[in-house]
Amino acid sequence: MNVLMVSEFYPPDAKGGGEISAHFLAKALAESGIAVHVLTSGKGHVEILDKVHVHRLLATNDPTTLKGNFLRQLLFEKSLLAKARVLMKRMNFDVVHCMGTTSIPLIKLKKEFHARFILHVNSPVMFCPKGTLMYKDEDVCERECTTGTFLGCVLGSKTLGKMALSPFIKYNPLAIAMIRNRYLNNKKLMRLFDNYTPISTYMKELLLKNKIPEKKIEIVYNIMGLERFKPAKEKKNRIKKILYLGEYSMAKGTQALMETLKSIDAKVEASFYGDGNLRDWLASEASGARSTITINEKVAYEKIPEIIQTHDILVVPSLVAEAFGRVVIEGLASGKVVVCCDIGGLGKDIESKRLIRYKIGGLKGALECAISLEVKQDKLDLTAFEKDSIVKKVKRLYGARK
Repeated sequence: MNVLMVSEFYPPDAKGGGEISAHFLAKALAESGIAVHVLTSGKGHVEILDKVHVHRLLATNDPTTLKGNFLRQLLFEKSLLAKARVLMKRMNFDVVHCMGTTSIPLIKLKKEFHARFILHVNSPVMFCPKGTLMYKDEDVCERECTTGTFLGCVLGSKTLGKMALSPFIKYNPLAIAMIRNRYLNNKKLMRLFDNYTPISTYMKELLLKNKIPEKKIEIVYNIMGLERFKPAKEKKNRIKKILYLGEYSMAKGTQALMETLKSIDAKVEASFYGDGNLRDWLASEASGARSTITINEKVAYEKIPEIIQTHDILVVPSLVAEAFGRVVIEGLASGKVVVCCDIGGLGKDIESKRLIRYKIGGLKGALECAISLEVKQDKLDLTAFEKDSIVKKVKRLYGARK
């Protein structure tokens, strides 16, 4: 069986958990005997990585900047359709697995090929033109996205996807129309896929809400690689150590976390690892904090297990509706207390006494609770995230009748 997986970014150029998960799935399927090819962005070369043929051919740009997103709009879809068409004619793929929103336009090639087209639903982005599923950046949006609702949301928001919402876009009718039209077009194209693989119960609920037939939906959790995330021998730090891993942006809650750390009475040590447009602000704020707070560069994923082990509390303060929250599972599997915002799919597909979920605005109380919590290890049910069970499910889906 020949499978083509399509992802705008792919390790080592990972922008988030989605690319890491795509890599784990591709690797696991290749190890099981499937011929897996990945089409992604890059400088025009092909390499074999963990038995996966990685075609780094697509043109894209930085998704965190205004200029980068403008160039992506101009370049990516055209590049995607052109490069995929050539590759699909040459390789005769049985399955085309589109790993996220930006690869949705590939469904336009469906009539040219006899492959099964599957959409991997790993982000709320495809359900929201603003890309966050947050109405005016304040609460998870349950509204019908009419033109009026969208305009009101944009005018009351400060973020657009992963970047700050600049006045140039907010008050630009042409830019607003382009954003909304792209969303409406993707929404139509999304309905044309043969199957859907949401990564969480929350993502499945959004598909059902958008009238995708349940018989076409199969939840496929992220392969976690949790063998590297194990509780270490019990070692108590004299001062509680708090960890944040991820993007430095308002949407991800890094500003809220910094302000909370500066407001609590308890003396702690906190470490931030990541990158983003708030880096300089975080460094400035950390220098005046009562507790020791260090702002670090983004590190390779391979170093994450070791970093988690040196801390006591992992905080996931996202202010947008996350699809799943890989880092929540990794923190719990490592035996740590995890504090996460009760939003979207964060922490909803696992249960643990070490998981503290809070509503927006409740980070301070949740963090103070975590600091005072006497940690006791509880047994986690991680079978749903094991590689073998996920590979078996995906292979069954690949081989099913249309």
